[in-house]
Amino acid sequence: MLFAALRFYKDQNLADRLYWYVSDFPVKEGDKVFAPVGARDRVQKAIVERIMHADESNAPYDVALVKRLCALCGAESFEIGSLRVRDLGGIAYDERHYTRFSRLAFCERAEPLTAQELDLVQHAGYDGVLYPDDGPENIVSCERVLLVGRNAAEAARKIIFAARGESEEERFVALARRLT
Repeated sequence: MLFAALRFYKDQNLADRLYWYVSDFPVKEGDKVFAPVGARDRVQKAIVERIMHADESNAPYDVALVKRLCALCGAESFEIGSLRVRDLGGIAYDERHYTRFSRLAFCERAEPLTAQELDLVQHAGYDGVLYPDDGPENIVSCERVLLVGRNAAEAARKIIFAARGESEEERFVALARRLT
């Protein structure tokens, strides 16, 4: 297992200590990452101070209690097949917290997804696809949602405004709650 000791340098309450996390992706000392903090797992930015490879018996912290890193900073764009997707995680919504990863993503394109693309999206872990003109009520039970369409980036912007409390547009507030 790869362990990373993090310093949450933007949070004065946490900046003086190191916290051990497990990483499912390669990291090195000096990398900036996003990680969940506290009982509510609110995402904050941190810097990797140390790394350690160890099995459970030699872990630097009780493996049953250790949390996992969310993502490297800047790792929010990726591809699903030929679709260029951007995760809405890692966007600041207040002075020290960032939106969660793997909840909402968007893909701007003019036409709806094909059946093959829908299969790829589902295989990538998205259990809901929302076109910006649809209402969020049809995805209430979905864990991970992909916004698709010509106006997907604008819808994503409105969702971020709602997460920051700068918009009360009801259809975006429900989606913004997934991010915070």
